[in-house]
Amino acid sequence: MSNIANLRVFLERANALVKKSQPDLHDLSAVCESLATVMTDIIGAECRLVVKVDAKQLEKAIAIAEIAEKAGAQ
Repeated sequence: MSNIANLRVFLERANALVKKSQPDLHDLSAVCESLATVMTDIIGAECRLVVKVDAKQLEKAIAIAEIAEKAGAQ
């Protein structure tokens, strides 16, 4: 794709993320992937984004999400 098309995809994905009431990991991943593509276009070298998450906080967040999911199913 062209630089302009890649930028448009990034903006559309970021806009969808902002408008969504409960964004998920897929939404975040899509924005990160398209941002990396735009960065590659601008810099001229392949770019990838790396996100670091504290393991304990991630486990806690997963547990909370599972509890909320179970409560919503009942």
